[in-house]
Parts: sequence; C-alpha cells; structure tokens
Amino acid sequence: MLNKIGLRWRISIIITLFIMIILSIVSYTTYNYTIHMVQGEINDKIRITKEAPKNSLNMTLNNLKTEVENFTLNDKVKTHAMFFAYTDEENLAEELSSNTSYKVEPVSQELQAHVNASSADYTYITSTQGTVLADSRYVENKDFDKYIGVKLT
Repeated sequence: MLNKIGLRWRISIIITLFIMIILSIVSYTTYNYTIHMVQGEINDKIRITKEAPKNSLNMTLNNLKTEVENFTLNDKVKTHAMFFAYTDEENLAEELSSNTSYKVEPVSQELQAHVNASSADYTYITSTQGTVLADSRYVENKDFDKYIGVKLT
C-alpha cells in the first residue's frame, strides 16, 4: 500500500506522525504538571484551613499568658492578694468591707486599668477558697455586695 503513495505523501505522513507524537508528549507532560500543581495548591489550602483554628487558639493562649504575666507583676495586685491570703474565710467579707476605701477600691481601679488595656471583659482576684477579693467592675460602695466578698461557685 505504501508503494502506491508518492514520496511527497510518505514524507508528509512521517512528519505528521512525528509532530503528533511530539504534541502528545508535550500535552501529557503539561497535563501531569498541571495536575500536580493543582493538587499541591489544594493540599496547601486544606493544611492552612486545618491549622488556622489551632494557630488562632495558640495565639489567644499566648496573649492570655502574656496578660496574666503582666497582671501578676503588678505590685498593688500582689500586695492586695497577700494581705487577705491569711484571713479566715469566715472573717474575709468583714475584713474586706472594713478595708474598702484604702485596699479594695485602688486594686479594683488597677484591675479596671488592666481590663482597658487587654481583651478581657472584667477581671477579679479570688482567695484560694473562691471569695472575690477585688473586681474590676466594682466602682462604688453600692456595688460592694454585688462584686466583693462574693463566693464563687
């Protein structure tokens, strides 16, 4: 059958087959490269989406740790906590009310300053038994029974 085709057509068929083979190889290579590139992008997006909550939580915990460290370096707060540390739980509410003006109010104001500088809604200091010693929400004596000396449950 090839003997009946002219030389010009034989050369044209060989060149066409050669070009088709080259184009097939290029197409296959491009296809594989694109598949791997798209899979890599999808895997990266999945990894980022998976790690985002973990990173966000870690960042929040680190910020909280930093805020607590800054909070515990405050001398007024430490002194206040130590002042009432050895008071009996039964006498603690009475002791707090008798020291309101010169102990509880300044520390509560210090706590409010900490709240203003942080992301917290409010802060408070408690005894080891859970009685509130100072609260950033305490402003006036009318708030005393609401915030100070209350035992947390």
